[in-house]
Amino acid sequence: MKFIIGDIDYNKKIIYLYLNGRKTAFYMTNKVAKTFMVYLKKGILVDFEVSARHKKFGQVKAQQILFFNKIVQLNPHKVFYDINLLRGDIKKIFKKNKNYLFMDFEMTMPPYYSDFFVAEIIQAGYLVSKPYEDPIVTESVYIEAKHQKILSKRTVKFLKIDQESYDAHKIPFVEFYERLKNIMTTYKPKIIVWGTNDIKALDEMYQLHHLKPITKRTDFIDLLKVHKNYFNVLNDIGLFKAYETYYQKEAMQTHDALDDAKVTKLVFDAFLMEINQSR
Repeated sequence: MKFIIGDIDYNKKIIYLYLNGRKTAFYMTNKVAKTFMVYLKKGILVDFEVSARHKKFGQVKAQQILFFNKIVQLNPHKVFYDINLLRGDIKKIFKKNKNYLFMDFEMTMPPYYSDFFVAEIIQAGYLVSKPYEDPIVTESVYIEAKHQKILSKRTVKFLKIDQESYDAHKIPFVEFYERLKNIMTTYKPKIIVWGTNDIKALDEMYQLHHLKPITKRTDFIDLLKVHKNYFNVLNDIGLFKAYETYYQKEAMQTHDALDDAKVTKLVFDAFLMEINQSR
């Protein structure tokens, strides 16, 4: 529905519209309000979708706003938010880039009893590919932890690895650093991750090992955030839930970095196909 805001209650997160001459209330959840309230005031044009749910605020009965499609200031004219423009911008981003690095990390986990713990990357799985094509580079490596030389029982149980195998195959972080540097130089890819945890983990490893960062935030595309923005979804979506939605079959979650990177690519390819088929 598309109307001009007649009044607003910022404390209760309610906007009022005049529908057929009647003042009608619509409320926002905390998540919706956190994202959009900053743009809302009397006289703003809004286009939004509602649920069937109603809620009482004292004597006021309000219907729930699910999400906004468009928020526009009329005088002077300014578009604060437009889902169609946002979707167009997302399509442009993916048309610009040719090579993508799909990457996932597994981390050390704290011992059951410990006063000191620093989470470190101990496995990296990654592949370089163009959309819809087979990988040019595929690799999975164990990375030597600086602090947790003996893996905690939690780490071993969660990742299903043993100390002997880890010790036999691990490489120093600086070696992984050089491999990543070579990939960034050779292929100049955008790095696709699901969520921001892996971005933060890599930044922390640079600091831990006193190495100059070879990636910056603009090198990354958070595919989770892209999904939330494109489909106007406020709640987080799990990677494997996204896979199941696209492919209509269950994926086995192994807590293996390379397996997760491969699933990320499959979700990426399905997402590109979805947005390229839509107008």
